[in-house]
Amino acid sequence: MPGTSLALLAGLGFVPTAFSASLIASHYTGKLYSLSFNPSSGSNALAITGQVTGCGSLPAWLELYPADNTVYCFDESWYGSGTMASFSVASDGKLTLKNQAKTSGNDVHGVLYGGSDGKGFAASAQ
Repeated sequence: MPGTSLALLAGLGFVPTAFSASLIASHYTGKLYSLSFNPSSGSNALAITGQVTGCGSLPAWLELYPADNTVYCFDESWYGSGTMASFSVASDGKLTLKNQAKTSGNDVHGVLYGGSDGKGFAASAQ
């Protein structure tokens, strides 16, 4: 069995170089960014692969629903009203605006709940 342990450890050494991920990040410039993380690419392991607007001026909270590849964004706008938006997420992580709705603003967290599909209502924390 010593050979099995050695082979297992050698195999585990390759896992970090094969790992990659797509990420979505919001920024207070009003943009959402699609990012690609690939540690085997060297010093530029994190790269911007796309950017969109549509979630107000201060997008603060992202809620991903992987079943239908949709991310919902809640705007923390301090300027009287905010925006809640949904974006479709492509297989490469890029975002496309689907829908928008005005909110009262200052939303720092949000989630969908209820209804026949579990997303009939939105709740947010201010």
